[in-house]
Amino acid sequence: MFYRVKKAIPAVVLVCATVLGGGCTKENDAERQFSVKFNVASLGVDVEEMTKAATSSGAAIGDVVNTIGYVITTEAGSYVTSNSSSFNPATETAPEDFGTFSAVLPAGGYYIRLYAYGAGSGSIAMTNLAQQFEGYDKDFFFLGKSFTVSSDETTVSLSVPRESAMLRIQISDKVPSSVSKVTVSLSTKEKRSGGSAADDMTKGRTYEMTITGDVLGTKDIYIPFANRNNQTDVTIKVFENSETASYSVPVTVNFYANRRTVISGNLFDALNGKDLAITIQDSWGSDVNVPLQ
Repeated sequence: MFYRVKKAIPAVVLVCATVLGGGCTKENDAERQFSVKFNVASLGVDVEEMTKAATSSGAAIGDVVNTIGYVITTEAGSYVTSNSSSFNPATETAPEDFGTFSAVLPAGGYYIRLYAYGAGSGSIAMTNLAQQFEGYDKDFFFLGKSFTVSSDETTVSLSVPRESAMLRIQISDKVPSSVSKVTVSLSTKEKRSGGSAADDMTKGRTYEMTITGDVLGTKDIYIPFANRNNQTDVTIKVFENSETASYSVPVTVNFYANRRTVISGNLFDALNGKDLAITIQDSWGSDVNVPLQ
C-alpha cells in the first residue's frame, strides 16, 4: 500500500527590494545608507498532509513555517546585521507582517543566509552566523546567496529550498489487544556543516507511536539535514505489557532533501513473516519503491 501526494515545488521565496533616496551621485554611494526591505512571500509549495492549516499550493508562509530569520555579512564574512521573526502556531496566528524585514545598508556587496523552520516536535539552534545549525525533528529551509546594494533600484528574488526529509511510519493493520506500546528508534546526524566525522553530532532518539483503540496512528519524523543522513537504520519495536520489547523490525532507509521516506504496510503481519513496504516519495510526487529484504 503506497501513499501518494501531489507534485510540488518546495521553496520559500524572498524578495529583496532596495528603496532609494535621491539627489546623490554614484561616487558617494559607499558613504550613503540605503533602506533594504526583505519580504518572504507566499510559499509555492503543496504541503498537503504536512500541516492541517495549509493543504494546497500557494499556501501562506505562516501556514508552513513559524520561524524565519537571516544573517547578513560582508562578502569577506564580517557580520553586518541579522533579524528573525517567530510565533507559536498552537496559540497564535502568524503576524500580518510575518516574513517581512528591513535593514539599512551602505552600497556594496553582501552575503545573506536565510533560514526558516516550522513543523515537527524537535528544535533548531543556529550558531556561527548561520553557518552551522543543530537540531532534530524540524522541517527546515535554508539558502545562502550574495546580493548587491547600489543606488540603482534593485530587486533580488531568492528561492529557499527545503533541506529536510521526512520519515513517515504508516501501519495499516489493527493493533492486537496485548500490545501496549510501539516505538520508532533511529540515529541521525544532527549538525549541519559539521565538518569532521567527530563533529557530526550523531544522536539516537526514540519516538512513541500513538495507539487509539486498535489503530496505530501515523508517525511523522522530520530529518532537518537530509543530505547528511543516508543509510539510516530504523527500528520499530512492539511492547506487550512490558518494558522489554516483544518484537522488533529493523529497516535501513535513505533520506533525501525535500522527500518523504514512507514505511507502510501491516506491521503485525510483518512480525509473522510478511513484508512491510518502503516508499521514497518525491516531495511530494512520484515514488521510488525500495523492497524490504
